[in-house]
Amino acid sequence: MAYVTADEVRSIINISSSQIDDNELANIITFASYQLNEDLQIEIDRERIAYISDIKENKIDGSNKTFYVQNSFIGDLNDDFTVDTTDIEVWKEYDNIKTYLTVSTIDVKEGFITVDSAPANEGEYFIKYTYSKARMDTPSKKVILAAAQLVAAWAYSKLNVGKAPRFKMGNLTVFRDTSAHKY
Repeated sequence: MAYVTADEVRSIINISSSQIDDNELANIITFASYQLNEDLQIEIDRERIAYISDIKENKIDGSNKTFYVQNSFIGDLNDDFTVDTTDIEVWKEYDNIKTYLTVSTIDVKEGFITVDSAPANEGEYFIKYTYSKARMDTPSKKVILAAAQLVAAWAYSKLNVGKAPRFKMGNLTVFRDTSAHKY
């Protein structure tokens, strides 16, 4: 599910379902949500698992399964509009071999993950993830509002782009209000 529903978008726009039906609006919502992921999140492609603080030690000692990322809120890496264990990649690099670990849980707010088995103290360990200043897992009101406004702008553009804002027929000039998406 994307970050906003058709009903939420329709509550802020003056576009009827005869102008843009719910299926078309759902497509716009999906693409707008992809755009929000791109705009609101920062991708960390390769963060070394290392000491962060006394609380976030990130020890790799064969018994620790919990590791912290440097940035929270953890975001939606795979663009499925949920934040879960599939949005984190953890791997070990040792003797030019890359071995992936299985992530079993994730804490979006606190920025930590647990892996299925505690890694041995050999090689280097890395994490790939995205993060955002706003929560993407249970979208904050800011994310919902941004999604609704972006969908509204794209919906109005779909209706108005390429249409003349005014035209003349003899002495008659017809003006169309095509600026609703600007407010």
